Amino acid sequence: MAYDAWLDNERVWREHLHRLKWKTVNGTDYLYRIVDRDGRGPSLGPRSAELDQHFDQYMGRRDAAKSARKRLASRVQQVSRLCRALRLPAVDSMVGRLLREADLNQLLGNVLAVVGTNAMICYAYAARRTLPSELQSTADFDIAWTTANEAPAVFGRNDRPIMDLLKAVDGTFTVNTERTFQARNADAFEVELLAAPSVAHTLARSDPLRPVSNLPE
Repeated sequence: MAYDAWLDNERVWREHLHRLKWKTVNGTDYLYRIVDRDGRGPSLGPRSAELDQHFDQYMGRRDAAKSARKRLASRVQQVSRLCRALRLPAVDSMVGRLLREADLNQLLGNVLAVVGTNAMICYAYAARRTLPSELQSTADFDIAWTTANEAPAVFGRNDRPIMDLLKAVDGTFTVNTERTFQARNADAFEVELLAAPSVAHTLARSDPLRPVSNLPE
């Protein structure tokens, strides 16, 4: 419940990252979306009743999401500390960051699935049992591309959804040129991408990370 509340609010916040501001140019008020610290950004047009309403609604949602972020993040951290105190099964911190970013972009469960040893932790929770150590997560992350549809837009583009996801979490991720289904970061953490043969073609060819697709359907 704590995570779901944080997730919903964080999605709203990301949709309202940029401030809106009125500026007067040659005696006419224009509404601008501010995208940098210097107050620059594109104009949304001259003042009108519609833009006045848009400004009030947008800034209201932005202010509400901003004020709730710290409180909701604190609640998630409290639950996390409790899980650690109870020594419950947990994933590597990098896996956690990747999962959160995928979830925020509505990829997790819709487009991407966790496979391999990290998935075993979910089975452990479902079974209410601690699994043998050899079945638990290792210092890598296996994900599967699962959608039969065209690649979704991630960060405003859909030509490299997986690589953009990795770069958003850690800019040092690069594709292993000898194993193009694998990406590594500066700490040698590895992410490997898999896909069933029937859906592998739906990942844009422009994504530099190419899935292993010669697996049984």
